[in-house]
Amino acid sequence: MKLLKKKAFLISILLIVKLTVYSQQKILPKQEDRWSIQPDGSITWHINDRLPHADHIEMSGEKVSLRVAYRIDSAGITRITRKVVFPTFRMLPDDTRSHISYTFEDNELPRIYIDNKLLRFDISKHEQDGNFAFVTKSINHHGIMRIQAETGNQAQVKIERSLFPSVDKPAAIEKFVFTNISSKPVTVSMEKLYRAVTTDSLRSKSSPHTVIMKTVNEGSRVLQPGQSAVFAICYFATDSPEKPLQIDPLAEEKQRARRIDKILSPLQLETPDSILNTAFAFAKIRATESIFKTKRGYLHSPGGLEYYAAIWANDQAEYVSPYFAFSGDSIGTLSAMNCYRLFASYMNPEYKALPSSIVAEGDTVWKGAGDRGDQAMIGYGASRFALTYGKADSAKVLWPLISWCLEYCRRHINELGVVASQSDELEGRFPSGKANLSTNCLYYDALVSAAMLAGQLHLPNKQIDDYRARAIAIKVNIEKYFGANVAGFDTYKPEFD
Repeated sequence: MKLLKKKAFLISILLIVKLTVYSQQKILPKQEDRWSIQPDGSITWHINDRLPHADHIEMSGEKVSLRVAYRIDSAGITRITRKVVFPTFRMLPDDTRSHISYTFEDNELPRIYIDNKLLRFDISKHEQDGNFAFVTKSINHHGIMRIQAETGNQAQVKIERSLFPSVDKPAAIEKFVFTNISSKPVTVSMEKLYRAVTTDSLRSKSSPHTVIMKTVNEGSRVLQPGQSAVFAICYFATDSPEKPLQIDPLAEEKQRARRIDKILSPLQLETPDSILNTAFAFAKIRATESIFKTKRGYLHSPGGLEYYAAIWANDQAEYVSPYFAFSGDSIGTLSAMNCYRLFASYMNPEYKALPSSIVAEGDTVWKGAGDRGDQAMIGYGASRFALTYGKADSAKVLWPLISWCLEYCRRHINELGVVASQSDELEGRFPSGKANLSTNCLYYDALVSAAMLAGQLHLPNKQIDDYRARAIAIKVNIEKYFGANVAGFDTYKPEFD
């Protein structure tokens, strides 16, 4: 009865929200979408008078992450900041954020000339002063950021500027394609640039790391009407600067496009709502591309300029790894199995808590928030992954970790019959008491899932029955100790002291 009341409460809230929005449609301003969905699934912003506007996007490969922050001001001037992260190039001491990263601004780019006139990125089409202005016409995203531009009022050349990470190299690429749209020959040239910085050898892990910014295909090209030329700038890291990384921008772009297609092809969401379908596809790209090839194998990491070459009990074990069992992506499933294997390596006969996070390519751990209910997270995620992935060999590998996590939780059940932990996965951002709803719900689901998995693996009935009995008990205690009534509605409170 209580469950039915709670469902009715949620349905009522949704109806109220929907009716409120409907009743206000006549007085709310009409929504003007900045981005439009294209037939190929990409999104495009056609630049108009709704300026200024700024945004950013992160794109990742196995050895690099590229965060592009872009802004078009009220005069139409485009400014781009590139932050390039190299997850497997580490500094000392080992910690979560010991990767190296560098920022590159527009004023560091090599100079580009069109018919001996400078192409300027810092002026508008109204102030060209004898040079050409880079005038952005549209921006498109689909795993590759593409900027379509022209050369201001004196448009002679169409420019496509693409930014994307390499799929398997520690490199990010910025590619320019210049196309002559005039009726006469046009000369386009880009200066040669090579700039390197090397990290402090005393603080560098393994060896000093060198980050290089260099041009590719620089020089001059005479373009006949309709002809195009490709120039590029590469941002990469190496421990052997005497052997510079060889980059083919066109080949790298094709490889990146193939990787995006491979991510998107399986598990497509098809609903009457094109915005929802597109949001799902873009979430798939971001979740799946953020997997880094480390010395400990593939590790999925959140990114965001902070978290790379590391795994967490919540972000990876609980959230994304079970998803990878649905995704159909082979690298995703490899990262999931690797995540659980790494956590399993910290199991111990004393049942001391597993680390919340394994960082720095697996070389050290983070336990800064104590026991956040990590064992419930890992037990839940691993059992859910195994059930969905549906391969007995993989499930057998994961079973010792699952059963260990369930036993850890059992040993932390307090006198009130609920699992105690120092905090929940929000790490104390909100009060969580000595026991919290999040940990206990995860434990309940882990027991239910483990019982089903144990049946599939033909484990002893006694063990299966024990998990089922414990699941029933914790369900009753969750209701008893976290159940609450607020304004006449049955709901839950997040903590119990």
